[in-house]
Amino acid sequence: MRTTVAGALSGLLLGGLPVLPLTPAAASPSQAASAASAATQASAQAAATGKPVEVVSERTEYSTTYANPDGSTFNLKQSAVPVRVAQPGGAWATPDATLTRREDHRIAPKAAVAGVSFSGGGDGKDLVSITEDGHTLTVGWPGSLPAPTLDGDSAVYANVLPDVDLRMTATTEGYREVLVVKTAQAAANPALTALHLPVRADGLVLKEGAGQSLQAVDDNGATVFRAPTARQWDSTGHDGTTAPAAQTKPSGSSSGKTASAPSANAASGVAAVATGDTQAAGSAAEGDESGVTDPAEGPGDGATAVPLDMSVTQSAITVVPDAGELKDQDTVYPLYIDPDVSWSESERTVLSSDGDTFYNFSGGDEGKGVGLCSIYYTGGFGYPCTTGTPYKQRMYFEFSPSALKGKRVLDATFRVTERWSMSCTATVVQLVRTGDISSSTRWPGPPPTGT
Repeated sequence: MRTTVAGALSGLLLGGLPVLPLTPAAASPSQAASAASAATQASAQAAATGKPVEVVSERTEYSTTYANPDGSTFNLKQSAVPVRVAQPGGAWATPDATLTRREDHRIAPKAAVAGVSFSGGGDGKDLVSITEDGHTLTVGWPGSLPAPTLDGDSAVYANVLPDVDLRMTATTEGYREVLVVKTAQAAANPALTALHLPVRADGLVLKEGAGQSLQAVDDNGATVFRAPTARQWDSTGHDGTTAPAAQTKPSGSSSGKTASAPSANAASGVAAVATGDTQAAGSAAEGDESGVTDPAEGPGDGATAVPLDMSVTQSAITVVPDAGELKDQDTVYPLYIDPDVSWSESERTVLSSDGDTFYNFSGGDEGKGVGLCSIYYTGGFGYPCTTGTPYKQRMYFEFSPSALKGKRVLDATFRVTERWSMSCTATVVQLVRTGDISSSTRWPGPPPTGT
């Protein structure tokens, strides 16, 4: 089975008045009283009109709370990705990572939950700055930077090294940093032996996490920013090769099936994994069979991301590219070297049995695939999902449980949107509770802890 899903939302039916803090910090007595008053008023209005009424004071960038018409219960809708972005003066904006040039000559997304900005060129010490809750992390480049070319959510700094571009991509929760090494001659540059990126961490302590990931924690030990293990991949699967033509179905083979969009009860505050092990195939969008349409976002069909050694001090992040792939005559260029940083109230990841991971994937229109990527047989023909070795993918979502403290959960529903499927034949996609996930989680992922 191979199907593509995008976005995730948990809907919870709560009993009693929801006094839900807007931030993870504890609410003051006056804030709690105000929230209770707003909830009471919304509940009364819902009962009078017979329609759900939003408790506007409890609105956050990831969640929405509604009073139900029964006058006693509430619905909390919590998303794995931002659904809105707070603006100055109490306004809200639709999340939009499209880059624009600011008056201070910095480059920033139109609307993001974390304050991300990129350099407009010049001294590389302020390449990227990310701010959240009064904490700022600034990562630089060891050299000067040209003025970047903007393309949607990406800023490309051309030839920061000979035949090496630096591509910075904003997300609504952080950024991705990718070095694009265009040729074998560029890969032989001694500057790529180790990348030493200068860092300033205001009010934060930098430390290494599990699996050579990075964490920036505040004075209370809470993680404010995180970076998964740095990785490197080449352009295999993105170099114009295509999957083989349809194959005749071998005698005795069974037809595969694909999944319909999953919908099941799930508890907030735990990871949910969508797994599909029945055979089917297909790509997630109009790209290669891996579902990755932009080669700078991840490895293509038949390629595997190589994890890189990464170390951190309070003043620098050091990433060591894989020398073997840099020197390998079979490497398909461009080659990509990718450390990135994000902030989010919840975590999500896709794990692949071939070793690839897609931590905090965008969850946008393209989505990511789950299930077995092999060959789908129908009508006597086989349609390959991959030109390489078959693999499986599992998708995990983790929601913050902070808004549920002191609440009685009457019902919970987990929803995702299916964007693509190889077949119109419905197949069950399992949704289970698992242990926690992190940027260092690798295949096969945490085992199920319940249904």
